[in-house]
Amino acid sequence: MNMFRKGIALLLAFCLLAFTGCSVSLKSSKEEKTPVATIGGYDVPYELYRYVVLNYKTQFEDGQSADVWLGESGKALMEELNANVEYSLVKMYTALSLCEEYGLTPDNPLISGTVDVRMDAIYESFEGDLKAYKEYITDGYMNDSVYRFLVQNEVLGEELFYLLQNKGVIEKDEDVLRQMMDTDTFIRVKQILIPDNNGLSEEENRGLIEDIYARLENGEDFEELMGMYGQDLYMFNNDDGYYIAPGSRFVEFEEAAFGLAVGEYSPVVKTPAGYSIIKRYEKDAAYIDAHFDELCQEYFDGAYNVIMEEHAASLTMTVLPAMEKYSIFTME
Repeated sequence: MNMFRKGIALLLAFCLLAFTGCSVSLKSSKEEKTPVATIGGYDVPYELYRYVVLNYKTQFEDGQSADVWLGESGKALMEELNANVEYSLVKMYTALSLCEEYGLTPDNPLISGTVDVRMDAIYESFEGDLKAYKEYITDGYMNDSVYRFLVQNEVLGEELFYLLQNKGVIEKDEDVLRQMMDTDTFIRVKQILIPDNNGLSEEENRGLIEDIYARLENGEDFEELMGMYGQDLYMFNNDDGYYIAPGSRFVEFEEAAFGLAVGEYSPVVKTPAGYSIIKRYEKDAAYIDAHFDELCQEYFDGAYNVIMEEHAASLTMTVLPAMEKYSIFTME
Protein backbone atom coordinates (compact mmCIF):
# COMPACT_ATOMS: atom_id res chain seq x y z
CA MET A 1 0.00 0.00 0.00
CA ASN A 2 2.53 2.54 -1.14
CA MET A 3 1.43 6.16 -0.93
CA PHE A 4 2.30 8.77 -3.54
CA ARG A 5 3.30 11.65 -1.26
CA LYS A 6 5.68 13.62 -3.47
CA GLY A 7 5.73 15.35 -6.79
CA ILE A 8 2.18 16.70 -6.63
CA ALA A 9 2.98 20.16 -7.93
CA LEU A 10 5.25 18.88 -10.72
CA LEU A 11 2.72 16.38 -12.07
CA LEU A 12 -0.16 18.80 -11.76
CA ALA A 13 1.75 21.47 -13.66
CA PHE A 14 2.59 18.95 -16.39
CA CYS A 15 -1.03 17.92 -16.83
CA LEU A 16 -2.32 21.47 -16.91
CA LEU A 17 0.17 22.32 -19.64
CA ALA A 18 -0.54 19.12 -21.54
CA PHE A 19 -4.27 19.75 -21.69
CA THR A 20 -3.98 23.47 -22.46
CA GLY A 21 -6.04 24.42 -25.47
CA CYS A 22 -8.11 21.23 -25.45
CA SER A 23 -11.82 21.91 -25.90
CA VAL A 24 -12.93 18.70 -24.17
CA SER A 25 -14.40 19.30 -20.72
CA LEU A 26 -14.21 16.88 -17.79
CA LYS A 27 -16.70 18.82 -15.70
CA SER A 28 -19.82 16.92 -14.61
CA SER A 29 -23.18 18.24 -15.74
CA LYS A 30 -25.84 19.42 -13.33
CA GLU A 31 -27.82 16.23 -14.00
CA GLU A 32 -24.81 14.03 -13.33
CA LYS A 33 -24.35 15.68 -9.95
CA THR A 34 -28.04 15.30 -8.99
CA PRO A 35 -28.37 13.23 -5.77
CA VAL A 36 -30.55 10.16 -6.36
CA ALA A 37 -29.97 8.43 -3.01
CA THR A 38 -28.25 8.84 0.34
CA ILE A 39 -26.00 6.39 2.19
CA GLY A 40 -24.95 7.08 5.75
CA GLY A 41 -25.70 10.77 5.30
CA TYR A 42 -23.76 11.05 2.03
CA ASP A 43 -25.41 12.02 -1.25
CA VAL A 44 -25.09 9.50 -4.06
CA PRO A 45 -24.93 11.42 -7.37
CA TYR A 46 -26.61 10.13 -10.51
CA GLU A 47 -23.24 9.76 -12.24
CA LEU A 48 -22.07 7.17 -9.68
CA TYR A 49 -25.42 5.38 -9.61
CA ARG A 50 -25.40 5.17 -13.42
CA TYR A 51 -21.84 3.77 -13.44
CA VAL A 52 -22.78 0.91 -11.10
CA VAL A 53 -26.14 0.16 -12.74
CA LEU A 54 -24.84 0.01 -16.31
CA ASN A 55 -21.89 -2.19 -15.40
CA TYR A 56 -24.21 -4.69 -13.72
CA LYS A 57 -26.64 -4.46 -16.65
CA THR A 58 -23.83 -5.27 -19.08
CA GLN A 59 -22.70 -8.16 -16.90
CA PHE A 60 -26.22 -9.61 -16.66
CA GLU A 61 -26.81 -9.30 -20.41
CA ASP A 62 -23.54 -10.98 -21.37
CA GLY A 63 -24.33 -14.01 -23.53
CA GLN A 64 -28.08 -13.56 -23.05
CA SER A 65 -30.83 -13.01 -25.60
CA ALA A 66 -32.41 -9.59 -26.13
CA ASP A 67 -35.50 -10.55 -24.13
CA VAL A 68 -33.59 -11.33 -20.94
CA TRP A 69 -35.46 -8.54 -19.12
CA LEU A 70 -38.95 -9.75 -20.13
CA GLY A 71 -41.43 -11.84 -18.16
CA GLU A 72 -41.10 -13.18 -14.64
CA SER A 73 -37.46 -14.13 -15.14
CA GLY A 74 -36.74 -10.54 -16.19
CA LYS A 75 -38.48 -9.24 -13.09
CA ALA A 76 -36.36 -11.50 -10.89
CA LEU A 77 -33.23 -10.41 -12.75
CA MET A 78 -34.12 -6.77 -12.19
CA GLU A 79 -34.55 -7.40 -8.46
CA GLU A 80 -31.15 -9.08 -8.39
CA LEU A 81 -29.59 -6.15 -10.26
CA ASN A 82 -31.08 -3.61 -7.86
CA ALA A 83 -29.88 -5.60 -4.85
CA ASN A 84 -26.37 -5.79 -6.30
CA VAL A 85 -26.36 -2.09 -7.09
CA GLU A 86 -27.38 -1.17 -3.55
CA TYR A 87 -24.80 -3.55 -2.07
CA SER A 88 -22.03 -2.12 -4.25
CA LEU A 89 -22.92 1.49 -3.53
CA VAL A 90 -23.02 0.88 0.21
CA LYS A 91 -19.59 -0.75 -0.04
CA MET A 92 -18.30 2.29 -1.92
CA TYR A 93 -19.28 4.61 0.92
CA THR A 94 -18.07 2.34 3.72
CA ALA A 95 -14.46 3.55 3.76
CA LEU A 96 -15.57 7.18 3.52
CA SER A 97 -17.98 6.78 6.43
CA LEU A 98 -15.59 4.85 8.65
CA CYS A 99 -12.72 7.21 7.92
CA GLU A 100 -14.84 10.12 9.11
CA GLU A 101 -15.38 8.35 12.43
CA TYR A 102 -11.59 8.36 12.85
CA GLY A 103 -11.29 12.01 11.82
CA LEU A 104 -9.94 11.26 8.34
CA THR A 105 -11.77 13.14 5.56
CA PRO A 106 -11.23 13.55 1.80
CA ASP A 107 -10.13 17.17 2.26
CA ASN A 108 -7.22 16.05 4.46
CA PRO A 109 -4.11 17.32 2.58
CA LEU A 110 -2.56 13.84 2.54
CA ILE A 111 -5.72 12.32 1.04
CA SER A 112 -6.51 15.05 -1.48
CA GLY A 113 -2.87 15.39 -2.48
CA THR A 114 -2.45 11.67 -3.06
CA VAL A 115 -5.66 11.56 -5.09
CA ASP A 116 -4.40 14.45 -7.23
CA VAL A 117 -1.11 12.67 -7.88
CA ARG A 118 -2.80 9.43 -8.90
CA MET A 119 -5.28 11.21 -11.15
CA ASP A 120 -2.49 13.24 -12.73
CA ALA A 121 -0.56 10.04 -13.41
CA ILE A 122 -3.64 8.66 -15.16
CA TYR A 123 -3.93 11.81 -17.28
CA GLU A 124 -0.22 11.59 -18.07
CA SER A 125 -0.63 8.03 -19.34
CA PHE A 126 -2.82 9.42 -22.13
CA GLU A 127 0.01 11.79 -23.17
CA GLY A 128 -2.18 14.84 -22.82
CA ASP A 129 -4.92 13.52 -25.10
CA LEU A 130 -7.94 14.47 -23.02
CA LYS A 131 -10.35 13.24 -25.68
CA ALA A 132 -8.80 9.75 -25.60
CA TYR A 133 -9.00 9.69 -21.80
CA LYS A 134 -12.66 10.71 -21.85
CA GLU A 135 -13.48 8.06 -24.45
CA TYR A 136 -11.68 5.46 -22.35
CA ILE A 137 -13.62 6.16 -19.17
CA THR A 138 -16.89 6.59 -21.06
CA ASP A 139 -16.54 3.02 -22.33
CA GLY A 140 -16.72 1.96 -18.67
CA TYR A 141 -19.76 4.18 -18.02
CA MET A 142 -17.62 6.56 -15.99
CA ASN A 143 -16.84 10.24 -16.10
CA ASP A 144 -13.88 11.99 -14.53
CA SER A 145 -15.75 12.66 -11.28
CA VAL A 146 -16.63 8.98 -10.82
CA TYR A 147 -13.07 7.93 -11.63
CA ARG A 148 -11.76 10.40 -9.05
CA PHE A 149 -14.24 9.12 -6.47
CA LEU A 150 -13.00 5.55 -7.00
CA VAL A 151 -9.38 6.66 -6.65
CA GLN A 152 -10.30 8.62 -3.52
CA ASN A 153 -11.93 5.50 -2.09
CA GLU A 154 -8.76 3.53 -2.74
CA VAL A 155 -6.60 6.14 -1.01
CA LEU A 156 -8.97 6.39 1.96
CA GLY A 157 -8.96 2.60 2.30
CA GLU A 158 -5.17 2.48 2.38
CA GLU A 159 -4.90 5.20 5.00
CA LEU A 160 -7.70 3.63 7.04
CA PHE A 161 -5.85 0.30 7.05
CA TYR A 162 -2.73 1.89 8.57
CA LEU A 163 -4.83 3.95 10.96
CA LEU A 164 -6.56 0.82 12.27
CA GLN A 165 -3.19 -0.84 12.79
CA ASN A 166 -1.71 2.16 14.57
CA LYS A 167 -4.72 2.39 16.89
CA GLY A 168 -4.48 -1.32 17.72
CA VAL A 169 -7.82 -2.19 16.11
CA ILE A 170 -5.90 -4.50 13.80
CA GLU A 171 -3.12 -6.27 15.69
CA LYS A 172 0.38 -5.76 14.29
CA ASP A 173 2.69 -6.95 17.10
CA GLU A 174 4.56 -9.93 15.65
CA ASP A 175 4.81 -11.81 18.94
CA VAL A 176 1.06 -11.51 19.47
CA LEU A 177 0.39 -12.54 15.88
CA ARG A 178 2.59 -15.64 16.21
CA GLN A 179 0.68 -16.68 19.33
CA MET A 180 -2.58 -16.01 17.52
CA MET A 181 -1.58 -18.43 14.77
CA ASP A 182 -1.58 -21.25 17.31
CA THR A 183 -5.23 -20.53 18.18
CA ASP A 184 -8.43 -21.07 16.24
CA THR A 185 -8.08 -17.60 14.77
CA PHE A 186 -6.13 -19.44 12.09
CA ILE A 187 -7.17 -22.82 10.73
CA ARG A 188 -5.79 -25.12 8.08
CA VAL A 189 -8.13 -26.57 5.47
CA LYS A 190 -8.23 -28.29 2.11
CA GLN A 191 -11.11 -28.40 -0.34
CA ILE A 192 -12.56 -30.43 -3.15
CA LEU A 193 -13.73 -27.70 -5.53
CA ILE A 194 -16.00 -28.12 -8.54
CA PRO A 195 -15.87 -24.64 -10.11
CA ASP A 196 -18.70 -22.96 -11.94
CA ASN A 197 -16.59 -22.23 -15.03
CA ASN A 198 -15.62 -25.83 -15.87
CA GLY A 199 -17.87 -26.18 -18.90
CA LEU A 200 -20.55 -28.23 -17.14
CA SER A 201 -24.07 -27.11 -16.28
CA GLU A 202 -25.13 -26.12 -12.79
CA GLU A 203 -27.09 -29.35 -12.51
CA GLU A 204 -24.13 -31.46 -13.63
CA ASN A 205 -21.78 -29.77 -11.16
CA ARG A 206 -24.27 -30.22 -8.34
CA GLY A 207 -24.66 -33.90 -9.21
CA LEU A 208 -20.89 -34.39 -9.32
CA ILE A 209 -20.22 -32.81 -5.91
CA GLU A 210 -23.13 -34.70 -4.32
CA ASP A 211 -21.71 -37.96 -5.68
CA ILE A 212 -18.30 -37.11 -4.20
CA TYR A 213 -19.91 -36.32 -0.86
CA ALA A 214 -21.76 -39.65 -0.89
CA ARG A 215 -18.50 -41.46 -1.52
CA LEU A 216 -16.91 -39.66 1.45
CA GLU A 217 -19.84 -40.74 3.60
CA ASN A 218 -19.24 -44.32 2.43
CA GLY A 219 -15.67 -44.18 3.72
CA GLU A 220 -13.58 -43.16 0.71
CA ASP A 221 -10.48 -41.05 1.37
CA PHE A 222 -10.78 -37.26 1.13
CA GLU A 223 -7.27 -36.82 -0.29
CA GLU A 224 -7.82 -39.42 -2.99
CA LEU A 225 -11.13 -37.90 -4.05
CA MET A 226 -9.57 -34.45 -4.01
CA GLY A 227 -6.83 -35.71 -6.32
CA MET A 228 -9.31 -37.32 -8.70
CA TYR A 229 -11.98 -34.61 -8.85
CA GLY A 230 -10.79 -31.40 -7.16
CA GLN A 231 -10.29 -28.49 -9.56
CA ASP A 232 -8.75 -25.92 -7.22
CA LEU A 233 -5.47 -25.07 -8.97
CA TYR A 234 -3.90 -24.01 -5.66
CA MET A 235 -4.47 -27.50 -4.26
CA PHE A 236 -2.56 -29.28 -7.05
CA ASN A 237 0.70 -30.69 -5.64
CA ASN A 238 0.12 -28.72 -2.44
CA ASP A 239 0.11 -30.82 0.70
CA ASP A 240 -0.23 -27.78 2.97
CA GLY A 241 -3.65 -26.58 1.86
CA TYR A 242 -4.91 -23.20 3.05
CA TYR A 243 -4.14 -21.45 6.32
CA ILE A 244 -6.99 -18.97 6.69
CA ALA A 245 -8.09 -16.23 9.07
CA PRO A 246 -11.62 -14.77 9.36
CA GLY A 247 -12.51 -12.33 6.61
CA SER A 248 -10.06 -13.66 4.05
CA ARG A 249 -12.39 -15.99 2.10
CA PHE A 250 -15.97 -16.16 0.88
CA VAL A 251 -18.44 -15.92 3.76
CA GLU A 252 -20.03 -19.27 2.89
CA PHE A 253 -16.61 -20.94 2.82
CA GLU A 254 -15.58 -19.50 6.18
CA GLU A 255 -18.85 -20.35 7.91
CA ALA A 256 -18.37 -23.98 6.93
CA ALA A 257 -14.61 -24.13 7.57
CA PHE A 258 -14.54 -22.50 11.01
CA GLY A 259 -17.41 -24.72 12.12
CA LEU A 260 -15.30 -27.86 11.67
CA ALA A 261 -13.20 -29.72 14.19
CA VAL A 262 -9.83 -31.05 13.05
CA GLY A 263 -10.43 -34.12 10.90
CA GLU A 264 -14.03 -33.22 10.01
CA TYR A 265 -15.29 -32.38 6.53
CA SER A 266 -18.18 -30.12 5.65
CA PRO A 267 -21.41 -30.76 3.77
CA VAL A 268 -21.54 -29.43 0.21
CA VAL A 269 -20.93 -25.66 0.27
CA LYS A 270 -21.93 -23.27 -2.55
CA THR A 271 -19.76 -20.17 -2.96
CA PRO A 272 -19.34 -17.70 -5.84
CA ALA A 273 -16.47 -19.94 -7.00
CA GLY A 274 -18.54 -23.12 -7.25
CA TYR A 275 -19.27 -26.16 -5.08
CA SER A 276 -16.89 -27.20 -2.33
CA ILE A 277 -16.38 -29.82 0.33
CA ILE A 278 -13.95 -28.58 2.97
CA LYS A 279 -11.86 -30.59 5.43
CA ARG A 280 -9.99 -29.19 8.43
CA TYR A 281 -6.44 -30.34 9.24
CA GLU A 282 -3.94 -29.97 12.04
CA LYS A 283 -1.67 -26.96 11.63
CA ASP A 284 2.07 -27.42 11.12
CA ALA A 285 4.22 -25.15 13.30
CA ALA A 286 7.14 -25.40 10.88
CA TYR A 287 4.92 -24.22 8.03
CA ILE A 288 3.69 -21.28 10.10
CA ASP A 289 7.25 -20.24 10.96
CA ALA A 290 8.36 -20.52 7.32
CA HIS A 291 5.36 -18.53 6.02
CA PHE A 292 4.94 -16.09 8.88
CA ASP A 293 4.92 -12.87 6.81
CA GLU A 294 2.44 -14.35 4.34
CA LEU A 295 0.13 -15.44 7.16
CA CYS A 296 0.38 -12.02 8.81
CA GLN A 297 -0.87 -10.48 5.57
CA GLU A 298 -3.67 -13.03 5.53
CA TYR A 299 -4.68 -11.86 8.99
CA PHE A 300 -4.34 -8.15 8.14
CA ASP A 301 -6.51 -8.42 5.04
CA GLY A 302 -9.09 -10.56 6.79
CA ALA A 303 -9.33 -8.33 9.86
CA TYR A 304 -9.72 -5.25 7.65
CA ASN A 305 -12.45 -6.95 5.62
CA VAL A 306 -14.36 -7.94 8.76
CA ILE A 307 -14.25 -4.36 10.07
CA MET A 308 -15.43 -2.98 6.73
CA GLU A 309 -18.23 -5.54 6.44
CA GLU A 310 -19.46 -4.78 9.94
CA HIS A 311 -19.50 -1.06 9.23
CA ALA A 312 -21.21 -1.58 5.86
CA ALA A 313 -23.97 -3.48 7.66
CA SER A 314 -24.67 -0.35 9.70
CA LEU A 315 -25.25 1.76 6.56
CA THR A 316 -28.50 1.95 4.64
CA MET A 317 -29.34 3.36 1.24
CA THR A 318 -32.34 5.67 0.99
CA VAL A 319 -33.70 6.37 -2.50
CA LEU A 320 -34.56 10.01 -3.25
CA PRO A 321 -37.47 11.18 -5.45
CA ALA A 322 -35.04 12.12 -8.24
CA MET A 323 -34.38 8.40 -8.79
CA GLU A 324 -37.86 7.95 -10.28
CA LYS A 325 -36.94 9.63 -13.58
CA TYR A 326 -34.18 7.13 -14.36
CA SER A 327 -34.49 3.65 -15.88
CA ILE A 328 -31.70 1.23 -16.70
CA PHE A 329 -32.99 1.25 -20.29
CA THR A 330 -32.59 5.02 -20.72
CA MET A 331 -29.18 5.53 -19.10
CA GLU A 332 -26.97 4.57 -22.04
